[in-house]
Amino acid sequence: ANLLMSSYTPGRPPRKWLVDRTTGQSKYGDRERPPCPCCWVPPCVAWCPDLCESNALCQLWGWIGCFHGSETARFYCLNTAFVFNLCAMLLTAYSCLAISKEYFLLSKAAFQEYELNDATDRISEAILLFVGLRSAALNNPNVGAVVVDFVDFCDLSGEGIERYVDPEDCNACQDISDNMVISLMISVVSFLPSFFPEQLRMYSGYDVNCIKVYLTILGAITFLLNLNVIISYTAICGQSFYDGTVLYDAQGNVLPPDTPEGDAFFVMEISWTWGWGLIMLVLATGLKLVDLLCNCCVPTPTVTRDRREQDIYETIGMQSLQDTGGEAVKVSPPAQQQVQTRSPETQQSSSMVASIQSSQWQKSQGGVPAVSQSRNTDGVQRGPPVTTDPSPLPDPYV
Repeated sequence: ANLLMSSYTPGRPPRKWLVDRTTGQSKYGDRERPPCPCCWVPPCVAWCPDLCESNALCQLWGWIGCFHGSETARFYCLNTAFVFNLCAMLLTAYSCLAISKEYFLLSKAAFQEYELNDATDRISEAILLFVGLRSAALNNPNVGAVVVDFVDFCDLSGEGIERYVDPEDCNACQDISDNMVISLMISVVSFLPSFFPEQLRMYSGYDVNCIKVYLTILGAITFLLNLNVIISYTAICGQSFYDGTVLYDAQGNVLPPDTPEGDAFFVMEISWTWGWGLIMLVLATGLKLVDLLCNCCVPTPTVTRDRREQDIYETIGMQSLQDTGGEAVKVSPPAQQQVQTRSPETQQSSSMVASIQSSQWQKSQGGVPAVSQSRNTDGVQRGPPVTTDPSPLPDPYV
């Protein structure tokens, strides 16, 4: 009650509809609310509504959408978004295994997998190369399994690594390694702050403009971080490794491309495929895009932008506070002035709502509902009679 009374300021937009969303007391949607307080609107939104909620940008973005007034569309869109967002986080977390320098993890979550087969049959088994985000794992039947850091590619250019990487591009992967690792780690973490707000948006009685804006910005950041990793790897690091037919001499040195195959001691056919790490990251990025679009397609409720609907909610909330439990709630002078200065249209709407409440209660109880009237200390009635029935708002305002 104190929080509500402090929200009344003469000449300012009503805020009870917003305060109730921060305290879990919203009267819309049959009083259904998110499962825990972490999913309610943050209190700071009610403290600074002009900055966080009621500015023109937030209201415009909240209005944008394809399913105005459709609770069915809200249910399916936002539940789909939540599931896709969860799956995207798990897939992105899996791709983080490519940061490891362990051979086993790199072989399961590499971004690219290379297979080298000798056309001359001098090497009976294929050589496998698994490329991650900080190192590459090599499985050579003649040498065994070994992991080489990107930072050592140039230092080992005369000791065998040049057989797989162009010496002129030996620094390509190392130059962007930190960028890819940091982007991927931030991306995984950025998923976590989105789960509670996405549950909040599933309930139209608690949805607000600023939460939609917040999820849009956060989702766009996550999507762009994943896209940065994909493009950086495929366009820079992945292009530094040999591909196609490569000729070697007896010492394993790469021969010029115009050398006849008959002069080569080894003729290696190099083929590559996307590793599971890159596949999972691409899938996660696609799912995150769907989550972002679902969030943008669902508009916020009209009460977040309609001043008249906010006035009606405010008037009903004041009367409910005065009559709940049969105990009168003292209203501060600013609040009384705010109620008394309502427009005739707002007072008429309030009277209509009270009449509907009284009629519905009487039909359900088979009797005449108790009526409570708001009076000042001089005994003069102020405003229309209001029932003490604590039922939620009637359907026309839900």
